[in-house]
Amino acid sequence: MLDLNIIYLKDLKALLPYKDMRPIKSYLSKHQIEIFGEGSKRAYVFKIQFERAQLQEKIQCLKNKYGKDWMNVFQTEMKIYAEHKALLEESGQKEKILPASKKENKPTDKHSSKFLEDLQFFLTEL
Repeated sequence: MLDLNIIYLKDLKALLPYKDMRPIKSYLSKHQIEIFGEGSKRAYVFKIQFERAQLQEKIQCLKNKYGKDWMNVFQTEMKIYAEHKALLEESGQKEKILPASKKENKPTDKHSSKFLEDLQFFLTEL
């Protein structure tokens, strides 16, 4: 059977910093992510569209922060992520890498928070 890799809207609450469905639907609409089965309890989006939207946000943040050098920073981050994923697969570990949320480890700005959320999302998908 074909696996479509979908994410139910109710599960997006854990992936996005929203607790209510209205801002989640607004986020999806803003990023042109189509909602399937809307109006039912089993409404979902395609995982690839959701990940693309998050990646576009990350790229825009990098462009704003690093200007013309954004591609070098992005490639470095992706290389580190790929190496880290390979190490995890090699050692057989599937646990979260980031430490538990502690007061002293909280990010200080919006971009850092978003990056840590993105990284945590990708690491949990391993």
